[in-house]
Amino acid sequence: MANIPIRLRCPNCSHIERMDVTAPLAMWSMPNNFTLRVETSTTSASIAAAAAVCPNCKISFGLKIQSKSAGTIDRILKSTSSAEVDRSLYDTSVTTFPKNKSDITHDKNLPSKIRNAFVFIQEDAINKRNPAGIMSGARACLDVALKNLGESDGGRRTRINKLLSRGIITTSIAAWAQSLWEEGSDAVHDLDAEIDRAIEHVEFLKLFFEVAFGLPARIALASHEGEVDPTEITLPSA
Repeated sequence: MANIPIRLRCPNCSHIERMDVTAPLAMWSMPNNFTLRVETSTTSASIAAAAAVCPNCKISFGLKIQSKSAGTIDRILKSTSSAEVDRSLYDTSVTTFPKNKSDITHDKNLPSKIRNAFVFIQEDAINKRNPAGIMSGARACLDVALKNLGESDGGRRTRINKLLSRGIITTSIAAWAQSLWEEGSDAVHDLDAEIDRAIEHVEFLKLFFEVAFGLPARIALASHEGEVDPTEITLPSA
């Protein structure tokens, strides 16, 4: 068996890192009639069972590596670098067991800058670590969101109030946004914050992103209108 460096999200603590995966523990091929048979050769296997240990929480978990074509498992095992592993994993699904129990938002409707950063912010919140980093990161995500919603001019309070006047957010969401910005600024300057308050701000951002980005996109999709301008969605005042 070989140790394969694969970038994974731990299903226990949601930590994301390139982890050493022990594989194969077992292999199967899946012919056209979809009946499974245990394989003794990696060159004909298209499914492999594997295992890994999270370097963060130290808990082990299982994986299923499945490819559409035989021989992929063999190429993965023979890879000599992380880059080769990544290329071999292209068009290959990697499923972890047990299923990821964390509630992490990676909505495809979010701007990519926000989506990528917010995953790590949520990971810190789930693990109750780095509260100052959570607060400052949340403020940065809010700033990028304001710009993506067409509000890049003026101070923070003015930009948030413009979203309120355009009907994109409600009064209560606007108030939370103002609070998040102020407390995030304090966290940046003081390098200190309360973890419980930081987690509250992460939960608020999930709601903000859903109202400002997710909901309009889903409404547009449901009505077959394609792209949507958030200003077309009017929400009742809280």
